[in-house]
Amino acid sequence: MKLSELSGNIRYITLDANILVGNVAILKSYKNRIYICDDVAEQFLCFSIEDGKHVFTLDRRGQGPGEFVSAHAFSINEYLQCIEIPDWGNRKIIRFSLDGDFISEQQISFFGACLEAIDSNQYIVFTNYTMNNDESNNVLLLNKDYTIHKQYLPFDKKLRNLSFFYPVRLLPQGNHWLLSLPFSYQIYSISAEGAEIAYSLDFGGNEIDNQTFDLLIETDSPLERIKSQKRFFDRLGTGKSCWNVSCFYDSEQITGFQFEFQKKHNWFLRSKKRSQDLIISQLADETGRTFDGMMLYFSNNQLFAIENSMEMETTQLMVIDLSDF
Repeated sequence: MKLSELSGNIRYITLDANILVGNVAILKSYKNRIYICDDVAEQFLCFSIEDGKHVFTLDRRGQGPGEFVSAHAFSINEYLQCIEIPDWGNRKIIRFSLDGDFISEQQISFFGACLEAIDSNQYIVFTNYTMNNDESNNVLLLNKDYTIHKQYLPFDKKLRNLSFFYPVRLLPQGNHWLLSLPFSYQIYSISAEGAEIAYSLDFGGNEIDNQTFDLLIETDSPLERIKSQKRFFDRLGTGKSCWNVSCFYDSEQITGFQFEFQKKHNWFLRSKKRSQDLIISQLADETGRTFDGMMLYFSNNQLFAIENSMEMETTQLMVIDLSDF
């Protein structure tokens, strides 16, 4: 599909060529800036959406103030107007200003991922790791000082630690957050009141089957668990299952999400105005250059996508307006 068929309002922004962008794990936009988590280089980058100019990079490694050793996610706290980076290696959460200046940091008692502020006094965090004392897989509700207030939404323990490989995403929907999981077909609505199933996805029989799930074993042996996970991922890569649903977004105009099929990223878009569904495996610009495997992010009926393949000399940001889709 050509991009022009999707929208008549597309902006292409070339990001500063002097700044190397590696593997884009998380992409967010806020106040005319784009924020990127490069989880391979373990750095956080900020660029202007207007002209692609580099604003700042956060990459100080260590154990001192403002330094991190294992940081693979971030959140933009609109209530406190800051960036919050969970550093699970140092068991702390670091706050930076929106311009990248260090503010403060706080030690935490848990190990998790995907921290987001519900309001000015509470956070939610997804946790899927054996490092936590109770070894449970759930969502934590935190107080503003990051202490645990509630725990809910238990998950299958056979899936623990898999978020190391496939980070979980949370996207806002009013005063709730939508949580999509790599190995589930249910989308959860998370709020201070609890968690409930908001949507169930039907891929027409192309879901992960029980035989594939049975390749995962619940064991205290890290080596055996890793072996079973490798068999599981190998089957998913060669089979016909649709999985790894992420970036689930729902508004009055559109519903959209990304999913994986045979090691390729696909997009699902539903136009509520046109009562039309699209599954897009590849997009092309007017020159014929194709874009696939892009990281995407939905916000205010806009689709933000990044392409930085080995063949490209620069990193390209696309902002696609889907208001009329």
